[in-house]
Amino acid sequence: MADDQLRHDLLMKLNLMGKVSDDTMLGERGLDAETEARKIKQELRRSFPVRLMQSRLEARVQGEAQLEMASLNQRISEQLATVDPGMDGGMGVVEGGPGTSPRAGDPPMVDLPTMAWAQASELEQMAPQERQALLSHIQQETPQYHAMLMSLLTDQEDPLPSQHPPRRRSSMI
Repeated sequence: MADDQLRHDLLMKLNLMGKVSDDTMLGERGLDAETEARKIKQELRRSFPVRLMQSRLEARVQGEAQLEMASLNQRISEQLATVDPGMDGGMGVVEGGPGTSPRAGDPPMVDLPTMAWAQASELEQMAPQERQALLSHIQQETPQYHAMLMSLLTDQEDPLPSQHPPRRRSSMI
């Protein structure tokens, strides 16, 4: 029994390396290679429409996701422009590189973490009422970006403790 399994494993490895034909490997298990080839063709013919529909659906979803990201980038750029037209100071907007759309007229891709860090710094300088109004507007428009901003703001607002934890007094020996 163990010898049969070892022989089968050896045939599988040799077949994967191209040293043994499919006919030999299938014949060893009592199967006919031509019959198996016909069955594989039939299965491919049956599954082709499903795979075609699936690939079309995936392409549509990917296209919609790209449109949503472009829309999100546009809204963020518009919000930045309302806060301070030249605020990014050259940071945050990526004109070229991976993920940049080659079509003319598309909005530039935005590096969200860099832009969020720059905007969080600007928000720190604002009056509390103005900051809250802008944050609530950002939350309504782009909740994910708002969460990123809030995490940066809370990190900046929580300074390290100024006191050290109490220490045990050493006893005099």
